[in-house]
Amino acid sequence: MKNKTLVNGKNFINKFPKNLVILCSDGRFVNQTMDFVEKKLKIEKKDLMVLPGSVVFLRLKEKNLINRLKLLIEKHNINRIIVFSHTDCGFYKETFKTDPEKIKNIQIEDLNFFKSNIQNLYKNNIKVETYYVDLQENKKVCFIKV
Repeated sequence: MKNKTLVNGKNFINKFPKNLVILCSDGRFVNQTMDFVEKKLKIEKKDLMVLPGSVVFLRLKEKNLINRLKLLIEKHNINRIIVFSHTDCGFYKETFKTDPEKIKNIQIEDLNFFKSNIQNLYKNNIKVETYYVDLQENKKVCFIKV
């Protein structure tokens, strides 16, 4: 343990955050998304689920991922979930093999499907916010609330 590195000098806090952020693993959007979460939504402490395709696992009925989500929600006492899908998602393009506008519509359906399922399952005790991450004409990243 001679080569310990202290990154920012903050002490470990042994308390789970009440926030969960779910986003796609596409590195083109991760930094901007985390900046949005921290600076615009003012969420410093959060659990993360970072997966190719974000919440498409619910549509695809991927039981293992659904169980992991439930574990996070229930064991970490999550009361707010912020979910992101983004333009030009390789996972969606490979899975659905259709034009970009139809893929965007599927992603928005999946965001709404996720939100309604979580709120129904947890009797509206969890606030779910959904965003579509898009590009403006000048190639600037923008966040659209769904």
